[in-house]
Amino acid sequence: YPPNLKTIVGVGSLIILTSFGTWGMPQMVQKFYGIETKEGVKRATVISTAFAALISCGAYFVGSLSRLFFTEVPQLDGKANYDLIIPQILSRLPDVLLAVILVLVLAASVSTLSGITLTSCSAVAMDFIVSVFKPDMDRKKTLLLTRVLCLLFIICSYLLATMKSPILTLMAFSW
Repeated sequence: YPPNLKTIVGVGSLIILTSFGTWGMPQMVQKFYGIETKEGVKRATVISTAFAALISCGAYFVGSLSRLFFTEVPQLDGKANYDLIIPQILSRLPDVLLAVILVLVLAASVSTLSGITLTSCSAVAMDFIVSVFKPDMDRKKTLLLTRVLCLLFIICSYLLATMKSPILTLMAFSW
């Protein structure tokens, strides 16, 4: 099929939404704070860019090339359902490989949750509560406050993930 303007705008919008949206994520920004030299920043920028390109191309190609494994689109209630392609491919894999994929997905999810939680909680505790309301709070109380906020943030994340909410719907559409 030759691409038309609608297809080009749709794919371009998807790329912008999923690629540029991650630039401001705390865990993406945080990885550069531990670098000590300018040479390290340059090296990290190149490595991060190469890794992001590899992951992005992998994600796009898995979705677009997965149709090559089927002669026709899987059906659900008599209608073509493209969302069934990847689950059907995964169901054909050996159990050990499927378990490895599941562990990798869970590891990425937990890593993202911990990065966002630690960054958000320390920002709220130290940059907002301590700086604005309690500048004389000692270090132990600040640490306790950060830990309590971490627990609250994780509970909120769990509730948002398990309950039907507009936030979950928006995240599903964006990714």
